[in-house]
Amino acid sequence: MARITHSFIRYQRARKGDLDALDKLLRLDKKLIFDNKIRDLYNQSENSSNRVVFRTINDALSKNFKPKITLRKVKGKIAGLISYYAGLSGYKLTAPEIQKLFDAVAHDFDKSKLIDSDLPELPESYSKTIQREKKTIKSSLPTGQ
Repeated sequence: MARITHSFIRYQRARKGDLDALDKLLRLDKKLIFDNKIRDLYNQSENSSNRVVFRTINDALSKNFKPKITLRKVKGKIAGLISYYAGLSGYKLTAPEIQKLFDAVAHDFDKSKLIDSDLPELPESYSKTIQREKKTIKSSLPTGQ
């Protein structure tokens, strides 16, 4: 629900001329250029002496949205998968236990490493990441799993 609300607010801001919101939304969905207000912004900016809006819209239409993928995010998703499927099997793995798995893999890969430095340092942060990813996984699966 929060994503929908956030997207709607971004959409409203884009329609009012917020360049950052406009840029992000058009990169996600090029068809938004056909929205009356956004199209009007584009048409007005085409003839304006200040071409910032025009350039922003053109750049957004010519480029795709590329979310920043980091090793930390990927490992967070894997940790969520481990936790989710362990739970389905009847095991409850805690965030520190999952972190120990990642530490062991990091050590096996490079004997000089004692911990996986890609994981969050604060246990609460890592636990929240795992819970968030578990929730995402659960909501993306067909019901009944």
